[in-house]
Amino acid sequence: MKKKILFSLLLILSMFIFTGCGKKVEEKEKITIKDSKLNYVTTFEYDKEDGFEFVGKETGGRFSEITFKNEKENLNFDMYYSESTTETAENVKKNRSENKYYKEYKFGEYNGYVYGNYKDSLNLIITLKEDKKEHDCVELFVAIDTINYNEDTVVFDLFKKPVITNFFKSIKNTVK
Repeated sequence: MKKKILFSLLLILSMFIFTGCGKKVEEKEKITIKDSKLNYVTTFEYDKEDGFEFVGKETGGRFSEITFKNEKENLNFDMYYSESTTETAENVKKNRSENKYYKEYKFGEYNGYVYGNYKDSLNLIITLKEDKKEHDCVELFVAIDTINYNEDTVVFDLFKKPVITNFFKSIKNTVK
C-alpha cells in the first residue's frame, strides 16, 4: 500500500516537472525593418498574445516606415530610420529633454529616450549607431499615438507597461 501511494506521488510530481507546472508556452512573433541605403536590419520579438498588429512585416528603402498598432493598449506606432551627425543628434536630444514627458531608457545594448508634450502622443528615439569620430549617428524614430483619444489616458504611462517596454527591449540590429 505504501508503495502504491509513493508511486502515485512520484507520478504526480513527474507530471508537474515535465509539463512545466502547467505554464503556457508563449508563441513568439518577429517584426523586421530594413533600410537598403543604410544597410540596417532591425528585428523586434514579442509574444503573439501581446496584441500587436502590423500593416507589413518588412519594409525596405530609405525612410521606409512601418506602421503597427496595439488595440489592447490603445496605441498606434510609426517607425523609421533617421541619420544625422552625432552633434545634431546630441543637440536635438538636449532640446527634447525639456519636454513635459521625457525619460531615458536602455533597450538591450541600445540607449534611447521618450519625449513629448501632449498626453495622447509620444516619440521614442533609439540610437542604433553613434560614432563620434566619424560624426555619424543612426536612430530609429518611433511615433506613438493613442488610437482613441481618452482624456484619462496618458501615453507616457502606457509606455511603462511591460508589454510595450519588453517589445522595445527585444531589439536586435544588424548591419549588412
